[in-house]
Amino acid sequence: MKSRVSLFLFCLCISILGVGCDYRSTSHPSTFRITLTSQNGSTAIGDWTWKSDYPWERQIRYHDYVQVQIRDKNGTFYYTNGFAAHELERFSRNRNRPGKPDAVINFTLNRPSGKWDFRGTEDSWGMAGDFVFTPNDKFVADAESICGAKPTLDELIRLGFANATIEGLWKYESAVHSLDVDSWLRLLNSGISSDYASDMKWALGRLDVDAVIECRNSGITPDFASGFTGVGYAFNHRELIRLRNSGITPEFASKLKRGGMILDADSLIALRNSGVQPDYALNIRELGFGERIEDIIKLHNSGVSTDFIAEAKKSGHLSVEDIIRLRISGVPASYLRTVKESGYSSDEEHIEDIIKLHNSGVQQNFITEARDSGYRLSTEDAIKLRNSGVSASYLRTVKQAGYAFTVDEIIMLHNHGVSEHYLTEIIQPGHRPLSAEKIADLYSHGVSAETIRDIRDE
Repeated sequence: MKSRVSLFLFCLCISILGVGCDYRSTSHPSTFRITLTSQNGSTAIGDWTWKSDYPWERQIRYHDYVQVQIRDKNGTFYYTNGFAAHELERFSRNRNRPGKPDAVINFTLNRPSGKWDFRGTEDSWGMAGDFVFTPNDKFVADAESICGAKPTLDELIRLGFANATIEGLWKYESAVHSLDVDSWLRLLNSGISSDYASDMKWALGRLDVDAVIECRNSGITPDFASGFTGVGYAFNHRELIRLRNSGITPEFASKLKRGGMILDADSLIALRNSGVQPDYALNIRELGFGERIEDIIKLHNSGVSTDFIAEAKKSGHLSVEDIIRLRISGVPASYLRTVKESGYSSDEEHIEDIIKLHNSGVQQNFITEARDSGYRLSTEDAIKLRNSGVSASYLRTVKQAGYAFTVDEIIMLHNHGVSEHYLTEIIQPGHRPLSAEKIADLYSHGVSAETIRDIRDE
C-alpha cells in the first residue's frame, strides 16, 4: 500500500538538469512554494529550485541529476541527496499547446528499500510537485531480522538514496560488530562497500563500525592490513593507521621480522621517521649494537656506517657513545686500530686521548714508527712531539744512537737545530753519550762533530 511520507513533513527540492526551462533560470533560479500533504492531513510548505547547464535544450541528458532536499515541519534542513536522471523510469511530459502553462510531469524511481512516484507541473519558469514513497515490505522485514529493529520511514528513504541492498547488509553484518540500521547508514554514507568491510574482517577480524570508518577514511586497504598480519604482526587498526601515516609498508616491517627484529608499531615508526632502512638496522644488530632501537637511530643519525663499526670493533669493545664520538671527530677506524696496536688503550676512558691524538694531527705512521723504534709515548708526549715538528725518523735516530733522552730533551735538541747526522757523528765508541744539554750547547757554539770526537779521544 502506498504511503505518503509520514512522521515528518517534508519539502521536496527536485533539480533536473537539462529539462526545458527559461535560460534566465541558470543565473536566477526560480523558487516555488509547494504544499505536501501527509496521511494525517497536516501540511508543510517547502521549496525547490531548478538549475541547468543547458537551459535552452528541452531534453533529458544522461548526466542530468534530480536533487531532493528534505526538511522537517519547521523548515529545518535535514539532508540533500538525489538520483541520476538516467535512473528514472517512465518519465513523461504531457504538454498542452505551445505557450500554455502547466505541462504535467511524472516519473518513477525504484530502489530496493522502496519506490518513489514523482509528480509535478512544468511551465516556462520551471517545475514543482511532490512524491509518494512506498516502502518495500520484504526489504523492511529482512532488514528488521538482521538489524534487530524495523527501519523508520526516514531511514528507508536514506537507504533508498544509498541504493542499499539486503545482500550488502548480510555482508556488513558478518564483518562488523553490533550492526544496526544507523550503523548501516553510516557505513554507506562513508562510501564503505560491503566488500571492503568483509575484506577488512579477513585481515583484522571483526571490527566495530567506528574502526571500519576510521580505516577507510585513513586509506587503510585490506591488502595493507593483511600485509602485516600475513607475516605475524598483530597490530590493531589505530596502529595500522599510524604506520600508514608514517609511510611504513608491510615490506618494511616484514624484512625486519625475517631478520629477527620483531618490533612494535612505535619502534617501526621511530626507525622510519629517522630514515633507517631495514638493511642498516639488521646489520647494526648483527654487529652487536641493535638491542635498543634508540641506539640504532643514534648511530644512523650520526652518520656511522656499518663498515666503520665493523672495523672499529676489531680494536676491542666500544660503546655506542664511543663509536659516535669517534665518528663525529672524524677518527677513521684504521687510525683507532693503529693507535691500539701501538699500545694505547681504546677503552672508554681513553677514547678522548685517541680523539686528541687525531685532532692534533698525529699521523698513524708517526705512532707506528715511534712504537717500532721502542718508544711508548703518552698522548701528551705524542702531541708535543708533533707540535714541535719532531719526526719519527728523528726519534729513531736518537734511539739507534744509544741516547736515552726524555721527550722534552728530544724536543729541546730539535728546537736547537741539532740534526740527526750531528747526533750520530758525535757518538764516540767507548765513551758514554753526551747529555742533551751538552750537545745543544756545543752545537749552539758551532763545535763540529769531528772536533768533539777529537777532544774526547785525547
